[in-house]
Amino acid sequence: MDSTITITKELLDNIFDHCKRDYPYECCGILIGDFDSKRVDRILGAENLRKDRMNDRYEMNPKDLIEGERLARELSLDVIGYYHSHPDHPNRPSEYDRQRAFAGMSYIIVATKEGKETDPKSWLLSEESQQFIEEIINII
Repeated sequence: MDSTITITKELLDNIFDHCKRDYPYECCGILIGDFDSKRVDRILGAENLRKDRMNDRYEMNPKDLIEGERLARELSLDVIGYYHSHPDHPNRPSEYDRQRAFAGMSYIIVATKEGKETDPKSWLLSEESQQFIEEIINII
């Protein structure tokens, strides 16, 4: 069964802008929307706390994670996943990404090459296999 995540072009462009602003470092943020339909309604940029390896690692500020949960609750929505960039690397999840991922959540990864975004991909961590499965991104 294919999994699909739906996001507007405007929100995806906002993610791209965040990636470009933070290049050559990884940016990160939160996807807020309807969990059942996998529809993204809001995004919230987060601070990357991995100052030692910002070019190939990210760790979201817990304050931003709490703010994302608060905003989702306030809007009667859910945190449905997260996004981050891979500066000058492919948009496939790393082993580091897999070890820190939550099953059932979507992870949009944007590869940035020389500060420009390339094709985004979304990944879902399988609870059974603990491996990432590529999701279809439906851009509306």
